[in-house]
Amino acid sequence: MYDGCHRSWCRPSEAASDRLDGASTARDNEKKQGSSVMKLSEIYLKHFASNDSRIRVAYELANIAKLLGLSNVDEVDWERFERADVIELMAMPAVRCRKPASQNFTLRILKGLCTEAYLNGLLAENRLEAIRNIRNVRGIRQTSRTVPTMNDVSAIIADCEKDGMIGIRDAAIFAVAVGCGLRRTEIVNLRTRDIDFEKHELRIIGKGNKERIIFFSESVSSKLDAWDKLRGNDGSAYFFVPVHASGRLLTCRRMNDETVYQMMRRRSMEALNRVVSPHDMRRSFASTLLDANVDLNTVRIALGHSDIRTTQIYDRRDEIERLKRISAIAVV
Repeated sequence: MYDGCHRSWCRPSEAASDRLDGASTARDNEKKQGSSVMKLSEIYLKHFASNDSRIRVAYELANIAKLLGLSNVDEVDWERFERADVIELMAMPAVRCRKPASQNFTLRILKGLCTEAYLNGLLAENRLEAIRNIRNVRGIRQTSRTVPTMNDVSAIIADCEKDGMIGIRDAAIFAVAVGCGLRRTEIVNLRTRDIDFEKHELRIIGKGNKERIIFFSESVSSKLDAWDKLRGNDGSAYFFVPVHASGRLLTCRRMNDETVYQMMRRRSMEALNRVVSPHDMRRSFASTLLDANVDLNTVRIALGHSDIRTTQIYDRRDEIERLKRISAIAVV
């Protein structure tokens, strides 16, 4: 059913339809022009400021193409693509099995690509408006993971510090993640000049190219300082850099955020026998502030959220206390 070659909006071969001869000729002319003709997907990706965002969106575009039965999204025939095709894709089991937020991310990327197709004269305005009016998936899912406690984090860091130079680096990453609530992309983009050890201050450039200042504790400072002494001032401006298997620092480039993600999963499994992700560290940071009765707006600023409703998702204190009272109900 979902074979891309049979979809109404998938470009057929030239022999399949004589009426598309004109379009085929236009495509042949594009090929003759060489690499100077930029693909629609390339134009769309240029809207994203950070390299990490472009990587994530490019991955999602590839996933969308796979669901559509295409080798890439540039094969879509925009003259035929319409609202029903988007609804059909969003109803596919491979999409419906995801969390609502993940489904909405796919829908947002699709809408953005359709907007780019319209702006480039490929998609009719009435079809774009119909696609834009597709509603987001409603609902939320409660995380099944337990927020790491400070004892958990201490155990992970202590285990890291037994592992030489790379362990010192990983301990510093865990410390800044749980002590400052940084996203993994913010961790790998942290530059040496953005750390003020005297003021215990970090300058962070977060989502949407927004800057914020985070202050860190003495314990976080000690972990950062230990890595800073090993890292030195050579190479790139990034604070966290890869370490070769031989133990040599690769100071010419920064770490990849996927490396941070996999490292945290591996280190936590070794120390706690369960997986902890960078976002779990961020939840732990938020929970620590909320438990200390820091007001929600301050937590919002510290996390770099634009909308306080996003921060409210982290605040389940009253809800949990109310739900715990159910256990006191005597049935017999």
